[in-house]
Amino acid sequence: MTSIHIKALCAVFSVVIATGLLGNIIIILVFMAAKSLRRPANVFIINLALNDILFMLSFTPFVSKALRQESWKITEHECLAMASCLFLASGSSVLCMGQLAVSRYIAIIRRNLLKYVNFYTTIPVAASSWLLTLPFYVA
Repeated sequence: MTSIHIKALCAVFSVVIATGLLGNIIIILVFMAAKSLRRPANVFIINLALNDILFMLSFTPFVSKALRQESWKITEHECLAMASCLFLASGSSVLCMGQLAVSRYIAIIRRNLLKYVNFYTTIPVAASSWLLTLPFYVA
């Protein structure tokens, strides 16, 4: 890869990180600030935004570093930290999307259970996606 290609890829990664962080932070702030948006499904959207932030902050800097060095020279500790964060974010995202699907199923098909689903009961369910994933991926 030429120097121009490496600089272009680093620039693309920088733009992805900046727009991703900005977009996800805006989503979190808007959903938390507007009381009308405090719905169970939005708790899962906030959780997905947090997962996305963790993914971006743990993966893209290492890839940019590898591109600049033109090799994958990271320490074992950096590798374990990056892998743990990536798998934690990925596993939690998958569980969160499943929880969102169950929430939508209850809202559409099993409306009799809807009385148990609100913003505050959904928060521990969303947090469980992190807690259930954590033991498998902490280095």
